[in-house]
Amino acid sequence: MSDVLSPTHSLTLHNDAGQPYTLQLWLTSPQAPTLLLLDGDWLQECIQHFRKRHANSINIACLGYGTTHAKTVIRRAYDFTPPHPDGLDIDPRVKEWKNGGAPAFSDFLEKTLIPTLAQHIDLNTSKLGLFGHSYAGLYALYLWLQQRPLFDQYVVASPSVWWRWPYLHQLAAAAPPTSAHAAPLHILLGEQEQWHPHPQQPGQTRPPGEPTLPLIQAWLHALPQQLQPHCQLELCPQLAHGPMLAHSATIAFEVMRL
Repeated sequence: MSDVLSPTHSLTLHNDAGQPYTLQLWLTSPQAPTLLLLDGDWLQECIQHFRKRHANSINIACLGYGTTHAKTVIRRAYDFTPPHPDGLDIDPRVKEWKNGGAPAFSDFLEKTLIPTLAQHIDLNTSKLGLFGHSYAGLYALYLWLQQRPLFDQYVVASPSVWWRWPYLHQLAAAAPPTSAHAAPLHILLGEQEQWHPHPQQPGQTRPPGEPTLPLIQAWLHALPQQLQPHCQLELCPQLAHGPMLAHSATIAFEVMRL
C-alpha cells in the first residue's frame, strides 16, 4: 500500500482573468485551525510528513499552480509582487518576469479562495493562517501591512524584502498606525540567508551576497510602534534561503497547532 496521504479535496479555482489555481485540502475538523500554504506545489513532502505525525491537529489548504516549474515561477513573480508607484512592472532580477499582481491576487483570495474554504471549514471558529516563503513571503508582508482582516495568523519565511528596496520599507513606515485588525506576524529567517543584487554593468560577475537580516530588522523598525508588538522574528541556525522552505513550513504547522 502507498504511504501517500491523499487530500480530502482537490479543486481548481480561477481568478478574474481566468487563470487556474489548484487547491488541495487535508481536512480534519471544520473547527480546527486552518493553514493556507502558498507555493503549495513545492510543499507536498512537508505536508505528507506532518500529516503522518499529526493527522488530526489542523486543516491544511495548499494553493499552487499545477504546472511546470518554469511556468510557476513566472506566475508567482506576478502574483506575489506589489505594484510599484513608479510604474515599474519588470522583475528586478529576471527581466522576463512581470511584476505587480499582488492586488489582484488579494482579491482572488478574498472573493474566491476564502469563500471556497468557508464551504468546508467554520471560519467563525477556525483560526485561518497564511504561510509564504521568499516571494510569497514578500506578498504576505504586503498583505499584512494593509491590515485586511483576511487571516488570523501570518507565518512568513525568508521574505524577499530586497525587492526594489527600500519600497517595502516605505510601505512599512506608511502602514496604518492602528492594531485593531493586526494579526500576529511570525517571521522566520535563516542565519545564512543572503540577497544577491545584479551587477551594475551587463556581463559583470554577480556581487557577493549581502545578509538579509539587516533588511528585515530595518523593515521591523520602520513599522508604527503600535504594530511592532504583533511581530516576532525567529532566526533559524545554519540555514540558507533554499532549505528554509521546508524547515519553515514545518514550523508554520506547529505555530497553527498552538
